[in-house]
Amino acid sequence: MANEYNDKEQQVISKEEFCRLIKEYQTSLYRLAKSILLNEHDTEDAVCSAIYKAYISRNTIRKINSFKSWILKIVSNEAYTILRNKKNVVYVDTVSESTSDTYESEVPYDVWDAVEKLDEKYRAIIVLFYYDDFSIKHISEILSIPQNTVKTRLLRARQKLKTELLNQEGYINE
Repeated sequence: MANEYNDKEQQVISKEEFCRLIKEYQTSLYRLAKSILLNEHDTEDAVCSAIYKAYISRNTIRKINSFKSWILKIVSNEAYTILRNKKNVVYVDTVSESTSDTYESEVPYDVWDAVEKLDEKYRAIIVLFYYDDFSIKHISEILSIPQNTVKTRLLRARQKLKTELLNQEGYINE
């Protein structure tokens, strides 16, 4: 009888546990959406919508240790949906001054400035790989692309970042 109860507890994430996990991963959620969208308002919309959808379907996740991958997948889907819906809109100011303090303080300005100049397909992979420490396999699952595509984009993103950082003022080109 005790085993059945424990199994059921593990299958459904409580409201309190869900809130705790969201607080724990909020920077990662924001960072991923921001890397795809670059617009503060759209980023907030994507994260809020993803949290709402995750909360509604929290009973579908079976392992609590895969929560982060699961919620990031939802954020990614929401961000790409917003991007598709707004692909004809051109933003004059792609870098918002109201970016989260926590978010900005984690990444040196020069590096994040270079990351923002990358295409969204490269930004998302850089953020997931370097800032959230996801493996190639997990990134592949989150973004719904093949592992070899992740590897190729990661390599190209590194090359583009290196070039950009070496060209920025203050860096020595060796």
